[in-house]
Amino acid sequence: MITFVRKFKSAFYFVAAFFVVSIVFSGCTKYNYRVANNYYEQYAFARAIPNFEKVLRKAFITDAAAKLADSYQKNGNSLKAEIWYKRLVKAPDAIPEYKLRLAEVLMENAKYSEARYWFSEYQKLDASDKRVKRMIEACDSIHLFLIDTTVYAISLTKLNKDMENNFSPAFYRQGIVFLSDRSAPGKPRDRSSWTGKEYLDLFFTRKTDGENWLEPELLKGDINGIYDEGPAVFSKDNTTIYFTRSDYSGKTIEKNQKDISVLKLYYGKLYGNQWKLENQLPFNSPDYSVGHPAISPDGKSVYFVSDMPWGYGGTDLYKVTLKNGQWSTPENLGPKINTEGNEMFPFFAPDSVMYFASDGHIGLGGLDIFASSWDGESWSKVENLQVPVNSSKDDFGFIIDSTNTSGFFSSNRIKNTDKIYSFKRNPPVYSVSLKASDGKTKKSIRSFSLYAPTPNGNAIVLATSVNHLLEMPLTGNTDYKMYVKSNGFYAEPVFISTKGVRKSQVFADSLVLTPIDLKKPAIWRSIVFKGKKAEYTPESVAALDSLVNLLEINPEIQIEIGCHTDSRGSFTENLSLSRKRSDEIAMYLINKGINAPRIISIGYGEGKLLNYCRDGVLCLEEDHAVNNRVEIKILELIR
Repeated sequence: MITFVRKFKSAFYFVAAFFVVSIVFSGCTKYNYRVANNYYEQYAFARAIPNFEKVLRKAFITDAAAKLADSYQKNGNSLKAEIWYKRLVKAPDAIPEYKLRLAEVLMENAKYSEARYWFSEYQKLDASDKRVKRMIEACDSIHLFLIDTTVYAISLTKLNKDMENNFSPAFYRQGIVFLSDRSAPGKPRDRSSWTGKEYLDLFFTRKTDGENWLEPELLKGDINGIYDEGPAVFSKDNTTIYFTRSDYSGKTIEKNQKDISVLKLYYGKLYGNQWKLENQLPFNSPDYSVGHPAISPDGKSVYFVSDMPWGYGGTDLYKVTLKNGQWSTPENLGPKINTEGNEMFPFFAPDSVMYFASDGHIGLGGLDIFASSWDGESWSKVENLQVPVNSSKDDFGFIIDSTNTSGFFSSNRIKNTDKIYSFKRNPPVYSVSLKASDGKTKKSIRSFSLYAPTPNGNAIVLATSVNHLLEMPLTGNTDYKMYVKSNGFYAEPVFISTKGVRKSQVFADSLVLTPIDLKKPAIWRSIVFKGKKAEYTPESVAALDSLVNLLEINPEIQIEIGCHTDSRGSFTENLSLSRKRSDEIAMYLINKGINAPRIISIGYGEGKLLNYCRDGVLCLEEDHAVNNRVEIKILELIR
């Protein structure tokens, strides 16, 4: 694997927590050890690996083994890294870091049970590490991510070739621009000491009418330099490019005071058919890396990746906005997006969904691709795209077209080499699956139906159960207000929304239906009247609306509204008051569209007291309140 992914990570944190062991070397071993260390310290991992191997063939040295394992991990060879980390965790002078690294590569190798064990072992030594806690959770719930959602159909693009790294596509004109370490006419043949392969450059290609890819060619102009270029993005009018590049001057890689070469963001302009490098962006710094640009749907903001020291973890996602020709101060996207791990490769879809890669959120291992929506105020819960887009390896560089139906992403799931995959996004399939049971007997109800109200007050049958189960397809981007009904039972509301649901989903539920008891009064304490008046309190409206809803979704029931008073005042006055109160409730229901013949209103006055508070008995206010009540009774079922 290339990997610019690993390279970008390592520009942020260079694992140097390894012990240097003092032992007696033979002359050859000492020479190989010194050479290997020099290469390692220069990030020349491809050259360090064979020299460390020579040393370790003579004797096991913890420091050499740790650096060899790290070199393999940084170059994407997780299988070789696993071998060496398994030896390192058993070393007498092993440090906790080895357990963590072993757990990480085990996840990349899809060995989740083993990975969980080593994450847990590391957690015993550092219980404060939130990322490790999430990785343990990921290992425990990995089966959820391995479910093929059927939303994405992926295929390996034919522009890939064996042993070439191709990744991080960006839409440009009628094709894509991507990064590759392939050879090309006019491209220098110098090789990266990190990977042992040619430096990364930006290439352009497009499909023919016959759906074949044209031979990729170097992006025209001076955007490609002598060292690595990185991920790029283009403005909507395709006249401006923002791209990542290694920091160098002339032919010399620039290093900061920590002896680290950082990555920077640059922009260029199109003149005719040639791209011209204009300048670097003002928020670059020699103290940290900046790269992986993305442009917001409105074109006003640039999102990027950085290891600025005030972030949440290794690499975070940031945002800047161009106002009056000046870039704003970088703004961190916050803890909903960023973690203690690495967030990278952002891309904005036209519908304001941001896709990005992360090894800090719960996933399958390595970098996974995630999505989150911006509603103008906050980010939605981060969503893992699952298989087949994600795998246990590094998956990143996701882009989707303006129709939200097709696009590309990168992965090193085959032979640890970065490849570009295309995908088609199928419309999600939604359905509802319902069961119902008798709330009194607890037995399953064989026959019931799902209804939806109509504007004219009637209801339509949407589906009916078959052998105790009701199933029905749903439409996307829709709010459903429905109810389930079975003869002799009260209807049970069902509310479902497919809005914002990007994956296929079955909305399953088991409903408990309440049998209808005829002529058994139920006290509605939430309907309260003011003092000795026939005017209900504002707080009673919610209860009255609930009664309206009960009648709407149970159109076969006829009710009696019975109002009762306490004993204070004369019998005649209380009887009149109770009648006015029941009539007031009935009028509210009628005004809400309930047919009048379904409502019988009766006033009982003080004729049916519930306690001892009769005339002449001194009672507390709360005792009188018991008698002031509204009772609703189901009189009959109208067929």
